Amino acid sequence: MLKQFAEQRVQITVASDKGLRYSHPNPENIGKPTATGNDPVLHMHQSVIYRGSGVSGPAIKAKTPVWNEKGKVIGVSSVGFLVNNIEQQVLNYRKRIIQLAIIPLIVGIIGAILIARRLKKLIFGLEPQEISFLFTEKEATLESIRDATITVNIEKEITSMNKRARELFDNQQLAVGSVITDIDLKKYIDNVIKTKDSDINKKLLFSQQLYIFRYISNRTGR
Repeated sequence: MLKQFAEQRVQITVASDKGLRYSHPNPENIGKPTATGNDPVLHMHQSVIYRGSGVSGPAIKAKTPVWNEKGKVIGVSSVGFLVNNIEQQVLNYRKRIIQLAIIPLIVGIIGAILIARRLKKLIFGLEPQEISFLFTEKEATLESIRDATITVNIEKEITSMNKRARELFDNQQLAVGSVITDIDLKKYIDNVIKTKDSDINKKLLFSQQLYIFRYISNRTGR
């Protein structure tokens, strides 16, 4: 605490009820009257905080009464912080905050750049409007295929069906978002996912109807 006060150059003064200094950072001022009035402290018994000018220059001051054992005010204690020192301390705090803020800022920028590069790689360097166009183009291409076309992920959940597939399997519990439960169909799908190869013209009895299936893997296992 004393070290902190020394660094901030705190001015501590104790004066009598007559305003004469008993102590002062400058020994030459001991015994001399205080530079500012002490009436609110000595007569109204109140502590005050104010900005004023002392022998050392502009300062933020606080004064409080000094009581004896009988509860009588016998003096005043004054503490002052030089304005220049306070402003310098505020400036130092600002510099420290800026220095501490720079570290997470740099880390955040580096992280954002890495995430952006990774995301760019995942979407093959395409812009949002290009992705939207490709998605629309894919849907249009899928709908234009005459054969019934269904895409399934590794959880055997149907992710898309073209118009012909929706018409053909309308009453057979095959719909986008549903999971395939037919044992034979699951067996073929598992084989394609495992081998990542394609099967062409495979016969399958599904819902009491014979179908010719073509299983094509997208090579990513998804």
